[in-house]
Amino acid sequence: MRTAITFLCLLAVSFPVTLANAQRTLQGGCSVTYGASDITTAGKICQVPDSAVIKEIGIIADAGTPSMTLQRFRQNGNTTVDLTSSALTSGSSGAYACSRASGDTASMNGTTTCGSTLQNTSLSKGDWIQLKTGASASTATLITVSIAWQW
Repeated sequence: MRTAITFLCLLAVSFPVTLANAQRTLQGGCSVTYGASDITTAGKICQVPDSAVIKEIGIIADAGTPSMTLQRFRQNGNTTVDLTSSALTSGSSGAYACSRASGDTASMNGTTTCGSTLQNTSLSKGDWIQLKTGASASTATLITVSIAWQW
């Protein structure tokens, strides 16, 4: 019996597992759905829990081609900046449309090619993502916007 215990102890010591240096990439984000009448009155969408970099902003609607501009509101300086260089317009008839940084236009869904209009991607803890403008929802009754970031 003593031989078996010694063998198990040596086995455990001989094959250590090191997890301390493992690198992980954390993803986060938020999503909000608007009704057709809500898009002109909406304000802050979500608050950022920690410093991050925006990777993609997407929009999808149930009909038509509504568009919107999102911005970052930084409370500590009471400043706002647009997150895209132009309004982001949904694809027609419910197609997903998105914006990513220049040179990185492959969408997270793997099938959509995003526009390269994403800008001001740095987020600080406590920043708010908010709606700056929303065009008339045309024939859309539901509009969903998503923001994905990486810590």
